[in-house]
Amino acid sequence: MINVSKVFDIENSFWDQNPHMKILEPFSRLFKRDKSKNATNSSKEMWCIFLYQDPHPSKNPLYNLPPEDRKEQIKDGFYPIDWEDKDIKMCMEAWTEKCLTDVERNFKGWRDKLVERDKFLASQPYDLDNGDALDRMLSNTKKLWDAYKSARDEMLQEENKLVGKGQRKMTVSEKAVL
Repeated sequence: MINVSKVFDIENSFWDQNPHMKILEPFSRLFKRDKSKNATNSSKEMWCIFLYQDPHPSKNPLYNLPPEDRKEQIKDGFYPIDWEDKDIKMCMEAWTEKCLTDVERNFKGWRDKLVERDKFLASQPYDLDNGDALDRMLSNTKKLWDAYKSARDEMLQEENKLVGKGQRKMTVSEKAVL
């Protein structure tokens, strides 16, 4: 599993904080194609991808925004990323699998699907044709949100296990692995 630094500061180079990502496909493509000084452009592109994909609300203030709003906010407020660029798209697709733990992926999956579900339910008219179906879906909502909360709690618990004094990553000896 890839462990990407969760310290977000747009003034810091993504590549300096995560040098291993320079050689990991498809992320390395952004680094290799960047001719700007210190690969500043691709660093900002990686921060954009982080802001869009990373599911930690405590470390990623934009993750709670709806997906399209998040993309727009990142592009307008941080860096004019081309979301349609093929390498950017490949990095976006790879992020979840290569940069998140199983627990983080589970949480992100629940979160993304619940947002999609809520948007779908809000778009449906409540009428005689689909009232029963909506009632059934709405009655399942609490059960789904409870499962989501469980996934969130598991992610936060995992995160707390990996953090030592000063909010830094714990060493192997601190984790009592050695």
